[in-house]
Amino acid sequence: MNHKYGNQATNFSSLLGSVGHWFLTEAFRLADMSATQPVKFLDLVWASLMGWLVFSEEPALTTYAGALVIFLATTWIARREARR
Repeated sequence: MNHKYGNQATNFSSLLGSVGHWFLTEAFRLADMSATQPVKFLDLVWASLMGWLVFSEEPALTTYAGALVIFLATTWIARREARR
């Protein structure tokens, strides 16, 4: 399949992924892992958003509900561990 913006979207996604990975690595270097890990689980939300924008995929409500549960649980654990 040949899409009008297929290559540009792929290149842009690759660039965003690389820059995001670099920022995450810097965050792990500067801060405690338990403080930065909850943000990592937002990848599911961003991947769903990119799928919707680039491929016109409709994410299910359960995708976002699952992401919210994971994010809240990880945040709770990180805060609990930080108090110790």
